[in-house]
Amino acid sequence: MNASMRHKIFILFFIVLCWRGAGQGVVDTSMGRFSAGMKGVDDNSVTMGEDSMWWADVVHFVTLYEHFISYRDSLDKMDAEHRLRRMDSLFSECVCKRVVLDDQRIDTMPFMGVVRDSVLPFVVLTYEYPEPQRSRYRACVVLPDRVVHLEDEGERRGVRFWMSKPLAAPRWLGGLYYNAIPLHRDNTASTWMVFGYRRLGTYHRRKFIDVLTVGTDGAVRFGQPVFYGLPEGGVALRYVVDYSREAFVHVNYDTALGRIMMDHLCPLGRHPDGSVRLVPDGTYSAFVPKGEKWYYVDKVFKDPPRRHFVPVPSSSLDKRRDLFGRERKERRKRRAR
Repeated sequence: MNASMRHKIFILFFIVLCWRGAGQGVVDTSMGRFSAGMKGVDDNSVTMGEDSMWWADVVHFVTLYEHFISYRDSLDKMDAEHRLRRMDSLFSECVCKRVVLDDQRIDTMPFMGVVRDSVLPFVVLTYEYPEPQRSRYRACVVLPDRVVHLEDEGERRGVRFWMSKPLAAPRWLGGLYYNAIPLHRDNTASTWMVFGYRRLGTYHRRKFIDVLTVGTDGAVRFGQPVFYGLPEGGVALRYVVDYSREAFVHVNYDTALGRIMMDHLCPLGRHPDGSVRLVPDGTYSAFVPKGEKWYYVDKVFKDPPRRHFVPVPSSSLDKRRDLFGRERKERRKRRAR
């Protein structure tokens, strides 16, 4: 192969690399700015306006996040902390401060939970940094004239504390919001019921139902005395349940039934650290709304226990016959005598 042919092959290889980089998006490992070409982003919508600048920051943030998740196991501790601080800075200084309240493209971003009220208006952004042992959670409330950043305190206390503790921004029971339903709106505030999830160390996960109130004056509060009839007694400001990471626990609003449906939990041994392993037992609990109050129902479906088992053939209950309805061997011998 002569020099001219090798030169042509090199140029062709270089062109292919450039084309692939433009189509998939190139991440600068030195944490530099991401430039165009991320899959799923409409490049035709990119202009020089404030809207497109904000969306470029969102795309940059998502790209840094995905790169961090892909390579976190190979990063040393200092490099990982540097990248986390860089993402925190980008989120608070660019994504939150310039968020466009009526732009719903951010609602489809992975790993991000969004609560949006178009009447007040405001947007709550929550996101998660999943890590091997625990996760870090960040959030902000974006109002027309300000941004309120929230500080996660979810690791510090147990379930009973959080069910009775009112909070005001910046204090926040951290988690990733996966659903929200409006409760009440008036001229002074908008109140929502939000459903959140968080990872708790090695063995536990948490789901919670909180009440978020955002006032027209910019005040952000969490918790309201709306949960009644809990086994713990009294009135709860929010509902919190910790369970084993090995289980899948359902806690969500059911639009068909008009209530919040939840898996009922039972203890099943202990984890290596001595904590109780809570898993679903196959039944369901619920919160049923009555006016502005939500009443706890321990067992939603009160079928008698016999209806939960497979019917047993009558022949198997007859001691004179075996499982298949045949006459038992001992009986046949006695009859032969």
